[in-house]
Amino acid sequence: MSGAPHAAMGLLVLLCAALACGPRPPTTQTRPGDAVRIVAVDVGQGDCSLVLGPDGTTILIDGGGPSRQDAVWAAVDAYSGGRVDHVVVTHYDADHLGGLSSFLLGADGRAGTDDDGAAGATIWDYGDDGSCTTQTCDRYRQSRTLRGAQATVGQRFPLGDAELVVVAVNGQLPDGTRVPVLDENERSVTVVLSHGVFRALLGGDLTGGGNGTADVETPLARQVGRVDVLKVNHHGSETSTNQMALALWAPRAAVLSLGTDNTYCHPAATVVDRLGQTGAALFATGQGITSAGRCGATTWPLAATVGVGDVVVDGFRDGEVRVDGNTIP
Repeated sequence: MSGAPHAAMGLLVLLCAALACGPRPPTTQTRPGDAVRIVAVDVGQGDCSLVLGPDGTTILIDGGGPSRQDAVWAAVDAYSGGRVDHVVVTHYDADHLGGLSSFLLGADGRAGTDDDGAAGATIWDYGDDGSCTTQTCDRYRQSRTLRGAQATVGQRFPLGDAELVVVAVNGQLPDGTRVPVLDENERSVTVVLSHGVFRALLGGDLTGGGNGTADVETPLARQVGRVDVLKVNHHGSETSTNQMALALWAPRAAVLSLGTDNTYCHPAATVVDRLGQTGAALFATGQGITSAGRCGATTWPLAATVGVGDVVVDGFRDGEVRVDGNTIP
């Protein structure tokens, strides 16, 4: 999208931010030339990330819920100058797919036209068995018709001297084993970002056995090992981020994408406690739950940084990690 319509949309994003009616506009920072960058984009209750390599290669992972396409456009423009080389769809839940579908189709709602988002980028997902029958999935199918492909475990996306590697798809793991999965979250495409000794894990809504879900996290964590940064699975839901997986990942920083006073009670108190016990520095796009109510107010560790909008992580070859410009021990 370019020209007057795109400029008008940018003004709308700024106006909404001023009126507190949507995600705040991105506050960009200059990416260090020798760093790989992860941006947890503030899409309210949903998930969207940008990964930018030292060479400028850009991968968009998910795109928030319905009507969040403006936040996706704003982030892509602000952080990568409009460049997107690949799109990864972790799974087909509306809070990951709704805004992305609209972004990919553009303002005219049709694939293959001049206003498509990420035009020319390949769209990777876990495959399509037709089981998702929502309007959101129908719109997504339109966007992927001309450029969709199925991600596979071990697939590598070069990012200059960094790389993104797919480590889980539909329950399939790097050692060839497969965890039986049925639930949409269990199927999540999961990736590891590596740059020198720096490593980060991004897993969509991957499950860890909570609330009767399949435990994909633990066997995956045994194979992946330690990471410096964990993009916390499923917005901190009870279904994910189990104790064993966390111990194996041992992250130095953990980032949650969630909405303030969301209706899902994210993050779960048990998950926040587990994360706090690791000693990892915690960051969240939203504030979680701010009042007692049905969910109970979120009690964050004193050192947690929450409600900040976009969370910007820079990882360096020597393992240094900076979040929003601040070095993490």
